Amino acid sequence: MKRFIPAAIGMILLLFLASCTTPEPEPPPHEWTIEALGETIVAAGTFWEDWWSMRGAFAPEHLANENLPEHLQHMYTRLLPSSGFESLDDIRDYLLQHYTEHWVNVELSGVYPPFVEFDDVLFMQGVRAGFSRSDWETATHTLVAQDGGHAVVETMVMHGAWHRYPYDDVGAVQVQYTFVFIDGRIRHVERPFS
Repeated sequence: MKRFIPAAIGMILLLFLASCTTPEPEPPPHEWTIEALGETIVAAGTFWEDWWSMRGAFAPEHLANENLPEHLQHMYTRLLPSSGFESLDDIRDYLLQHYTEHWVNVELSGVYPPFVEFDDVLFMQGVRAGFSRSDWETATHTLVAQDGGHAVVETMVMHGAWHRYPYDDVGAVQVQYTFVFIDGRIRHVERPFS
């Protein structure tokens, strides 16, 4: 009996310690609503349409073409701090709200990236052509799949030659984009005209 009591106390102590050190189960991955994912798609698409159309933060009043470094002339224009962006890190931080780090790294690199920084000055690509573009205000979204932190959304949006006059639906068609999300941020986009 004398041996049984210390053994029982030891066993109870071990069970108590084991219960204290057992990790709690991880919370299930966040489930994203189609409304939240759709808002991310529209915000991201609007950023790029503003950039392409040189409106909003990228409007002429936020641009300067004088005193450009020689290697940036004819392709880039200076983006002034009045735009709300003062550095490439500001652009990156904004995009990381909507895109994964991998996506941002790919899009901000390459031969002619949309934004560059030189001597602590931010520049954006300023050359444009009259391509047709998507009107993100017309977007409708369908959640195709969601598992863990991954989600797939199909987005239908009107796509047309908005740069032409008159601005109504000149050759506009409805096109589908497919967005792949990781933890609520865009990881990949399948574009209709890639």
